[in-house]
Amino acid sequence: MTYQQGPQDPRQWQTQPVYPDYQQQPYQQPYQPYQQQPYGHPMGYPPPPIPPKKSTSPVLILSIIGAVILLLGGGCAVVLLAAPSSAPKVVASGKANASPDDGSPAKIGDTLEVSGLQIGTKVQVKLLNVYDPATPSNEFLRPRDGYRFVAVELTIKNVGKGMFTDSPIIGSELIDADGQTMQMSLGDVKEGRQFGGSVNISSGDVRKGVVVFEVPKEAKAAKFQYGTMFGQRKGEWTL
Repeated sequence: MTYQQGPQDPRQWQTQPVYPDYQQQPYQQPYQPYQQQPYGHPMGYPPPPIPPKKSTSPVLILSIIGAVILLLGGGCAVVLLAAPSSAPKVVASGKANASPDDGSPAKIGDTLEVSGLQIGTKVQVKLLNVYDPATPSNEFLRPRDGYRFVAVELTIKNVGKGMFTDSPIIGSELIDADGQTMQMSLGDVKEGRQFGGSVNISSGDVRKGVVVFEVPKEAKAAKFQYGTMFGQRKGEWTL
């Protein structure tokens, strides 16, 4: 059997397409001119409804109501603060011929009624005696050079409705003839026992003690004042 040899020159070769019936068509995309879309809402959706305009009437009404409540609250606060600030009155006098309502200054032996900041807080304070000079009972707590101890003896009776808790040494003041306030002292004296840091007095109960001051030797004690720690008015005795 013989075979016919093809041409040796590659230029004489003839190539045939693999798929002679397939002809690739050029890709053509329809032309669409660019159109800018309006702002505000996406294409295909209706624009959102315009929200209704809010009325300022409720805000104005609430503002007026708040102002009225604030004014009423301020008025109530003024009443609460002003109620206990009534001037202390003499409810008992050490003098046989003295009248509780004669308007004269309170003196040693008189009892003054003092109100506190809280409604219902009320005490009757009686000035029993003033020891000038008072004798130190503790060798380590003595007055400084050029000073002396002055002790004021008091009784405090709770005539209010609830428990009375206060610090007499903070509410007490001793004033000299020149109007200067004397310094309180923690020194102990033989004439009486200090009230200490605070007292707790039930309604109707009484406490007795002294408040000690350190006073210059040349100063003259002229007035004593007592008031509750948070009270606005103090009772005053002339010494």
